[in-house]
Amino acid sequence: MDNENFSPEQSLQLINKMIAEVKQELKDNGFFFLLWGWLVFIAAITHYVLLKIEVDKAYYVWPILMPLGGLASMIYAFSRMKKRKKRVKTFVDRAMVYVWIAFGASLFIVLSSGSQLGFEKIYPFVILIYGIGTFITGGIIKMKWLVFGGISCWILSIIAFYVTFDIQLLLVAAAIAIAYIVPGHMLNSSYRKNV
Repeated sequence: MDNENFSPEQSLQLINKMIAEVKQELKDNGFFFLLWGWLVFIAAITHYVLLKIEVDKAYYVWPILMPLGGLASMIYAFSRMKKRKKRVKTFVDRAMVYVWIAFGASLFIVLSSGSQLGFEKIYPFVILIYGIGTFITGGIIKMKWLVFGGISCWILSIIAFYVTFDIQLLLVAAAIAIAYIVPGHMLNSSYRKNV
């Protein structure tokens, strides 16, 4: 069909179809929400526990677990690329790519400043960035749980500015549970029902 021959109804159908395709792809990839959700959750809780029992260099849990997540993500992504059919990239596809590239770059910049500024000063911003990625993704694919997760992260981010570092670790765990783990399980559940 030519773009100029689209009726308003056909245009709306095409947009809804593109959103449905991206939703399906995210459902297939609920894996990433669950992988990173559980890794960050475990790292934050472990860091908290190690701080409380006064283990020296309790923060080492992060540089141990996060590279494992990166490796697992790369392996999964490459295996999916081989299986996936070639299809035209839609505006929604491109938007999602840019959202998560911006998320990753912002998170990297904030985390890189941690050694200079002190991690107790940057964790509220980390939670804020989690909220931005999930809120925008939820809006694009029309998934209320991701939107709710993003808003929850923003609220937890505000709280994190006023509490001690150990409590910030618990807020990171809560944020990731609400914004990644719960929606990730919902995406997986929805995917299994449609297969």
